[in-house]
Amino acid sequence: MAKNATSKEISLHKLHKIIAKRLAKQIPESCKLLVDYACGGSQRLPLFLDKPKSRKTTCCNVDMLVLQNHTIRVIIEIEETDIKPTQVCGKFLTSVLGLYFIHKCCDTHIVEKSSDGVLFLQVVYTPNRGMKSVKYKQLNLIENRIQKILPLNRVTHYKLLQVKSKDNHYRISTAVNCVKNYCANKMFADPSPQS
Repeated sequence: MAKNATSKEISLHKLHKIIAKRLAKQIPESCKLLVDYACGGSQRLPLFLDKPKSRKTTCCNVDMLVLQNHTIRVIIEIEETDIKPTQVCGKFLTSVLGLYFIHKCCDTHIVEKSSDGVLFLQVVYTPNRGMKSVKYKQLNLIENRIQKILPLNRVTHYKLLQVKSKDNHYRISTAVNCVKNYCANKMFADPSPQS
């Protein structure tokens, strides 16, 4: 078990692990996927407001990062339990404010957000909530409002995917395809309704 993660934390994050496993198999060769404890990794993934790495400059820890050309290309957050607007928006904002990933797992130790733009992908677990539910509509409004205020601090794209089942292969594939297409500099689209 990872040094700083409790067994309860590890067992609670099934969707995190499913997405991380699928991404690891399908990520472009030009990219490097980093995953935190909840996703089956062995480290935290801290973002920092500034250099040097310190408690003062620490902003947040994210679930996954996709690095490309020694820069942060994609930030991924997965919400399995708390899907209130404050949680969803708070994760987005703290991740946007952080500009650097500073960790010994990277050759340079300091990885900056890509000047070509960053995708923030948020996957939200919404069991038992249909397309007519208030929560479904609320999350769609949040996604729309966030997309309208971009770009912010190099985050140029935002996608919020609602997954109603941890075995929802279509939505999980959509998340993986968003990352793959973004890293290949293709615009991603999800014209289908959330399912």
